[in-house]
Amino acid sequence: MLCQHEAERLDVWAMYVPLLGSKEIITPWQPKINPKKWIEHARTAFAVDPRIAFSLGARFPTNSPLKMELTHLVQTDILEIRTIPEALPYFVTPKAVDEDSPLLQQLTH
Repeated sequence: MLCQHEAERLDVWAMYVPLLGSKEIITPWQPKINPKKWIEHARTAFAVDPRIAFSLGARFPTNSPLKMELTHLVQTDILEIRTIPEALPYFVTPKAVDEDSPLLQQLTH
């Protein structure tokens, strides 16, 4: 997955850009790893070790399907991972604070 992402990044970097005013048509870039695959990668990493999954979230901070799945996984297994500092951004969210979520009461003070 990391190699695939790096290959995609290099494809975009090497993409030909026509001169301004040119009538050439550029096909839009499409990611090769679809959202379902990102969710599968998040679940696999979380099953092996949640820290690996959090590293994926840190490595790909703009990947919303990955972030949403990590948030779901954290909120599902909050008791097991509440001691992992990397999990904090996934369950202490502005929405959870505003709603005074019971998940926040699981934190040790």
